[in-house]
Amino acid sequence: MNAKISRKLFKKALIGIPLALIIIIVLSATTNSFLCHQESKDLENAYGHRVQVDGKNMCIDVAGSGDQVVVLLSGWGSPSPVLDLRPLAANLDDKYTVITAEYFGYGLSDDTNSDRSVENITYELHRALKEMGYNNYTLMAHSISGLYGLYYANMYPNEVKSFVGIDTSVANEDDLEASMQESLSYGNTLRTLNKLGIIRLLSVIDPSSIIPEASGYQRSEEEQELLRKMYLNRLLSQNAMNEMEMLEENCNKLSGMKFPDNVPVLFFISSENVETTSGWKEKHVEQFGNNGKNKLIVLNGSHYLYNEYAPEICNTFKEWDSAEQIDQS
Repeated sequence: MNAKISRKLFKKALIGIPLALIIIIVLSATTNSFLCHQESKDLENAYGHRVQVDGKNMCIDVAGSGDQVVVLLSGWGSPSPVLDLRPLAANLDDKYTVITAEYFGYGLSDDTNSDRSVENITYELHRALKEMGYNNYTLMAHSISGLYGLYYANMYPNEVKSFVGIDTSVANEDDLEASMQESLSYGNTLRTLNKLGIIRLLSVIDPSSIIPEASGYQRSEEEQELLRKMYLNRLLSQNAMNEMEMLEENCNKLSGMKFPDNVPVLFFISSENVETTSGWKEKHVEQFGNNGKNKLIVLNGSHYLYNEYAPEICNTFKEWDSAEQIDQS
């Protein structure tokens, strides 16, 4: 092959390879958009009840039928809090009525035009629970929902029987601005990859990349497929992104706030955050009100303790909850 032909082939390759990549990406994004549209029809009534709050539908799932009620609240950006927190619900519904609430912009709940301020999020949740007739319950929250749980308990102290935090966020976390920007950057990247169909492709190659294993809970094939579809269709809505944009403002409103004295608190925090986040344990203790039942437990694991320790968390809570009732009777 002479040099002139080689140069021509090289020039064609320089043009052809990027063009081929663009065509592949466009096809992937178009296919993903079509499949999402088809899947959305299957997801409309996949689980839960719809509760009207200010003209919008909030999805609330109910499991179990115990006299006492536990309300589960997810971490930031969960595509399906109901499915995500099933390991906890499945280990609680033998004794409790377990409510899993999906904030607006999460799971099967509607999106909303209201800012994701701590006031709006807690007001909407309270309205939904009130509409369903619940007025006395334990809040069990993961991650960012710890902030909303703290505010909620202070707004409605006579309705919150107790609070359980699973590696919950704290309002006075160091480097909050940097953490917020990192989460926004990560979120925008995931949203882009999802729109382009890349995450769909990865979910086919390696389903475990978006469906984590859970200790003490085995997801059925049907549930795994439903969770995969929820991930692809409801990953990080605009409401969720607005929620993260408002994180610093919401935290400022909670600065110095403690749980009411009449609300006992049980914290489970991860060894990972104790080791890597300055003052993680101490800042949780600072949130305690004056209640003799307050307790903090460090578990050897990651931020997602509810996947790693669901049976242990729920059994410990049941024992603690029973003791709390005896002591306060």
